[in-house]
Amino acid sequence: MPPGRSQQRLPLPGAPLSRRTLLLALCLGACAGWRGEIDPRLAPGEAPETGPAVAVGPVRDLRDFRSRSFTQYTPSLHFSRRDEPGIRARTVGRRREGRGGNLLLPEGRSAAALVTEALEAGFRRAGFRVAAPGAPGAVAVEAEILGLWTWNRTRWYGRQRFESWLRVRLHADVPPFRDGGLVCGYQVLARGGPSAAVWTRALEGALADLGTDLGRRLHAPGAAHWCIGP
Repeated sequence: MPPGRSQQRLPLPGAPLSRRTLLLALCLGACAGWRGEIDPRLAPGEAPETGPAVAVGPVRDLRDFRSRSFTQYTPSLHFSRRDEPGIRARTVGRRREGRGGNLLLPEGRSAAALVTEALEAGFRRAGFRVAAPGAPGAVAVEAEILGLWTWNRTRWYGRQRFESWLRVRLHADVPPFRDGGLVCGYQVLARGGPSAAVWTRALEGALADLGTDLGRRLHAPGAAHWCIGP
């Protein structure tokens, strides 16, 4: 052995791995087999038997996608796919672990459908009956998605933080939305590693918070309102 060089001990065959090594191996295995697709689901909420009726729709996706984003919370898609309507409608976030990439909903799902489900659940919890668009006697609720994005960032001490936010403008003959009013949702998870389950929980939490914010605005239309998030 050359002088001044310390001897390195190699692990013996069958020796137990350290906890950090096991966690790293599990994470690498999970990330390698996952292609960034998530399928968040929300409970529809209990439908009231009486009360005013609303019909949610249409919901328009007005998000502005960039080819390159310098902030985690700005929707971004590669320039070669930015103008594909099917991809834009399904893209709900961007992950920055490993090779990174976008978070996509499954085929047949869209950001507009997620927001529709969240709004309908919020109206039900607020005591409204939800009818199909065009139903007689139902108040039409039109929505515009101004923001919907999920992302992660690494804190200075190494732990990852997963965030999801939504911003939706509503137009309906219901105060406080007669002249267009905002409802917002936000969720942050400070525990767990990057996985489909964690990303799904982050977006589901923001969608549920959107419905909660809707209920607050319906029950107190004159109260001050602000959105939490970027």
